[in-house]
Amino acid sequence: RPDGTNVTGTCNLGSTGFNAILDQAGTYTIRVGEWYNNAIMGYALDLQCAGGQCAWIKPDIAGCINLQGSPLVDSNVILKQSLEPDQTIKTDANGCYKFDNAVSGKKFRVIIKGPAIP
Repeated sequence: RPDGTNVTGTCNLGSTGFNAILDQAGTYTIRVGEWYNNAIMGYALDLQCAGGQCAWIKPDIAGCINLQGSPLVDSNVILKQSLEPDQTIKTDANGCYKFDNAVSGKKFRVIIKGPAIP
């Protein structure tokens, strides 16, 4: 939440994922992490407006990646969106990335190409 507290909601991993009501005005942060901590870093994120007054703004698709406690530096990160050309950038010295040209209202996938894990 904008005030720094966590959002609560219901989770149904079999079909609908995590459902929550955003009950404060302001900017929310979505934190994505591994469930089993097994270095498999694929994920999907789908945001939907289910009622009320919905405003679609330019998405801020960004994140930082740590592998075994260290930033994943200079790794390729690919943004895939329906019917849009793929975008590729590299993580910085802190393992962070940001896509400035994501298209609003489209589903997306972020693919992280890191080193092989022994």
